[in-house]
Amino acid sequence: MEPARVVGLHFQPGLPEQIVSDVLASSPDGKETLRAPVTVLPLLESTLDQLWRRRKDGFLTHEAYRRIGGVLTRGPRRLPTRDMPMWSAAAKRRASIRPSKRG
Repeated sequence: MEPARVVGLHFQPGLPEQIVSDVLASSPDGKETLRAPVTVLPLLESTLDQLWRRRKDGFLTHEAYRRIGGVLTRGPRRLPTRDMPMWSAAAKRRASIRPSKRG
């Protein structure tokens, strides 16, 4: 939240907690371990980017978060590669490369 404040941006009360809760829900034991899979990061980044674009009077809002569909509903099948940052698209390509089998 501090980087947002540095540029004069604020979250509506409870929104950061909602986002964190949704991210942790991406893992079956996320709420207990307070860990989420790294694969959620591109979705989180895209969600925060969309919230930034839809900010209202310097605030990231619950309304925009609902309209975006939250973090987890923006899964890879619903989030086109063109909307992902370049590093995410590169990571996606690298993940699809399979090591060659040595015989």
